[in-house]
Amino acid sequence: MEAKVLDFLKKEHVSVLTTLLPDGSPHSASMHFAMQDDGNHFVFFTKNVSRKCGHFETGIEYPASLVVGFDERQMIEFQSEGIVQKVSEAESELCEKVFASKFEGAKLDDEHIVLKFTPKWWRYTEFKPEFKAISSED
Repeated sequence: MEAKVLDFLKKEHVSVLTTLLPDGSPHSASMHFAMQDDGNHFVFFTKNVSRKCGHFETGIEYPASLVVGFDERQMIEFQSEGIVQKVSEAESELCEKVFASKFEGAKLDDEHIVLKFTPKWWRYTEFKPEFKAISSED
């Protein structure tokens, strides 16, 4: 990912994550996120019984999409499609450190799990006449 895209994602705190429910219908939720591996992975904490992932099994990949940036003043957006998974307890410890580095004091407890989103496609757009979108396809 280009530095401009990474800088934007590091400054932002909230995203919209969309997952599929067992019946195939989409479910979207606003979520705080942290980046891992320079944008190759995004990390989320969520309640282990939440609608978006109550049916998830550890290590199984599920289709998902992620959007960051919906401020009318900035007019910048990051869209991505990929996979999301519930991580193992061992990996949760590493993800907790990543999340806590962005959100001071963030800690996992028995009621929360870690989800990890891996983008397969993404696009960064600044809605300005002179700006050309930057994409994973470039």
